[in-house]
Amino acid sequence: MCGIAGFFPCSKTDSNLSILKSMSEALIHRGPDDNGEWTNGIVGLAHRRLSIFDLNSGSQPMHSSSKRYTISYNGEVYNFKSLKKQLISKGISFKTNTDTEVVLESIEFWGLHKALSLFHGMFAFALWDNNKHILTLVRDRMGEKPLYYGWCNKTFLFASELKSMKRHPSWDNTFDLDAVSQLMQYNYIPAPLSIYKGVNKLEPGTLISFNLKNNSFESIKEKWFDYSLEVKDLKSKIYLGTFNDAVNDLDNIMNKVIEGQGKADVPVGVFLSGGLDSSLISSIMQSQSEIPINTFTMGYENSDYDESIQAKKFSNYLGTSHTEMIITANDALSIVPELSNIYDEPFADASQIPTLLVSKLAKKKVKVVLSGDGADELFGGYNRYFLGDSIYRYMKFAPNFIRKIISQILKTVPPERWDKSFKMLNKVFSQNSRVSHPGEKIHKISSLLLAKNEYDFYSKLVSIWSENNPVISQNKYETNFNNNLWNKNLHLSDNMMHIDAVTYLPDDILVKVDRASMSVGLESRAPFLDHDVVNFAMKIPLSYKMNHKKGKLILRSVLNHYIPETIHARNKKRIFCSNS
Repeated sequence: MCGIAGFFPCSKTDSNLSILKSMSEALIHRGPDDNGEWTNGIVGLAHRRLSIFDLNSGSQPMHSSSKRYTISYNGEVYNFKSLKKQLISKGISFKTNTDTEVVLESIEFWGLHKALSLFHGMFAFALWDNNKHILTLVRDRMGEKPLYYGWCNKTFLFASELKSMKRHPSWDNTFDLDAVSQLMQYNYIPAPLSIYKGVNKLEPGTLISFNLKNNSFESIKEKWFDYSLEVKDLKSKIYLGTFNDAVNDLDNIMNKVIEGQGKADVPVGVFLSGGLDSSLISSIMQSQSEIPINTFTMGYENSDYDESIQAKKFSNYLGTSHTEMIITANDALSIVPELSNIYDEPFADASQIPTLLVSKLAKKKVKVVLSGDGADELFGGYNRYFLGDSIYRYMKFAPNFIRKIISQILKTVPPERWDKSFKMLNKVFSQNSRVSHPGEKIHKISSLLLAKNEYDFYSKLVSIWSENNPVISQNKYETNFNNNLWNKNLHLSDNMMHIDAVTYLPDDILVKVDRASMSVGLESRAPFLDHDVVNFAMKIPLSYKMNHKKGKLILRSVLNHYIPETIHARNKKRIFCSNS
C-alpha cells in the first residue's frame, strides 16, 4: 500500500524534482518504507511505498521491461501470482516479486483494459505511456483506494490525498460551496466533488486519460467497470441454486478470497468488531491458519455501544491472539485535533475516531489488516433496507392528505420533548431501551411520510438535513447521488443497496478506513469487495439476503459453519436511523 502524486507540465528541472519530493513527503504516512520521484520533462510522478511484498526491491515509479510504461501505483492486486505465472509462460521475465511489476507487464502484454478486467484487488495508479505520450489515472472497481485530481491555474495535479496536492505552488484553496451543501446533506462529500473548487475525486471503476503530445492536454474519461450496469446485467442472470447451495458457494468463495488477501511478507491481522462481518472473516482466516491469528477490537465505556465482550467471545471460541482497547471519553477527545489533517476535507462520520484508534492499536503488531467493510451494502445489512422497506410498504397505502396530517402532528412536538416522553415511558414500564435520540427518529419518520416515490423516500432517509434547508435547497450540482441510478425494475431494498454501494460505501465507509489506517502506515483489505464476492452478491435473490426483520441471512448461515448460532445470534446495538 502506498501514496502517489504527480503533475504536468513538468520540465526536467531541479525545482520540479524538489516539488515532486515535497508532494511525496506529504504522503510519508502512507508509505514510510521508500520513496521515489521521476520526470521525463513532460510529466512528473512521485511515490511513497509501504512494503508488503518483496520488502527489499520494487521501488517506484517503476518502468516496464520495454520502457514503454512508467507507473506510480497504490494498492494490491491479490491474484498477481497467478497472473505472473501466465506471463512467465508467455516468455516474460521478472526482476522483483512485487505485484507492481505484474501490473506493469500485464498492461504491456494484454493492454490496459484487458489487464484491468483480470485484476482482483484495490488500487489507484498513474500510468505514463511513453510511446503515445498519454497519462492515464485509474481507480479500482469499488473505490477502495483514493485518487484526487484537477487543474490548479495552468498545472494539472493528482495525488492519493489532498495534502500532497497542496504542496504544489499552483495550489488553489478556493472552497466549493456545492461540496459544502452536499456535506450538510449527507455528512460526507460525494464524488466527483471535493471541498476545493476544480479538484475532483476520480470515481470508482473509472479512468481518465490525457494526451500530452504537443501539449494538447485532451482528456477522455470512461468507466472501465460500471457497478450499475453490472447490477442490471447480473440481475437478469439470477442465481438458480437453493439457499443452502448459495451458502456453500459463498463459503467457498470467501475461503478463496481470504486465503489470497491473508497473504503478505509482513504480519497480518483482522479488525474484529464483534459484528457478523468481521467475525466471519476472522473465522475463515483462523480456520486456514495453524497458529492463532491476530485480532483487534475497540470497546466503549458506554455499554449501549460496546461490542468488545462479544468480540472476546468470538476470539475465545476461535482461539485468536486477541488485543482490545476500551475507549474513554478522553481517548476520543485526544484524537480530535488529528482528524482535520488525516482527512484533508470535512468528514462527519463519527466512527472515524474508533477506526483511527483501532488502527493505531493494530499497527503495534501487524502491517496489514482485513476488515468487514462492504458486507452491509452487498448483503442487506443496514436496518434501513428492511425496516425502511416495511415503512414504505405501509405508508404508500395511506392517502397523501392523511400522511401530511400525521407528519405535521409528529413535527409539532420538538425532538427533545419526544426524548423526555420516551424516558418517562421506560421508567413507568421498567424498560431499558437502547433507542438513542428517539425524537430525531420520529422527526425523520415525519419527513419520510411526505415522500413522493421510492427514490424520494430513500433520499429523505439518508439525508441529514431536510432539502428545505436553505443550505441544501441552493445546491444545483448533480453528483453520483442522483435519480438516474434508480432502477425501476429493482425492489426498493435492492435499489437502496445499489445506490449505497456507489455512493455511501466509497465516499464515506472506505474513506474512513483508508485515511485512518494509512495515517499510521497500516494496510486495510476488504475481502467482501473482491470482484468474485461482489458478482455473487449481485446474482443471488433478495430473499437470500434479508427478510422484513433482519438482513445478511446468507452471511449468518455461512458463519454457522464456524461458530455456533447460540454464540453469534444476538440483537444489534443500533436501531433504525438515517445512517443505519
